[in-house]
Amino acid sequence: MPRTTTTRTIHASLEEVWPVLADLANTADYNPAVARSFTINDQPSGLGARRRCDISADGKKFIEEEAVAFDAEGRSYTMSLVGGTAKPPIDTVQVTVSCEAAGPDATTVTMHTELAGNGLVQKAMALAATPMMRRVSGQVLDGLDAHVSA
Repeated sequence: MPRTTTTRTIHASLEEVWPVLADLANTADYNPAVARSFTINDQPSGLGARRRCDISADGKKFIEEEAVAFDAEGRSYTMSLVGGTAKPPIDTVQVTVSCEAAGPDATTVTMHTELAGNGLVQKAMALAATPMMRRVSGQVLDGLDAHVSA
């Protein structure tokens, strides 16, 4: 199962960073790959929250994700890609985001991505998508830093 890990020090306190990350509906505020994001159930955050992320401005390319783990106390969550027109033909795509204080005005944020395929083609696609996921994770964390530091 291909995995990536990307870590950044965000120039804001944990008390500023975690609420932004925990607000699952508004990932478009800092994710440059997402034109618009919103919840698709009545839960904006926490375990079971589902969101849609429009990749294209017209909403024709989108993904849907579900929070399959959420630990507010430990300040981490895992989103699983569950559908959408832009969902890659990979059986499992999960991203775990965690953060911890790195000082009074700094937070370490880590994104772990796991890709998995059941068949030979899906396994090959998961492996091929790994560099792209690493790049996107870096862009998301850079966008988060710019958003909360502004």
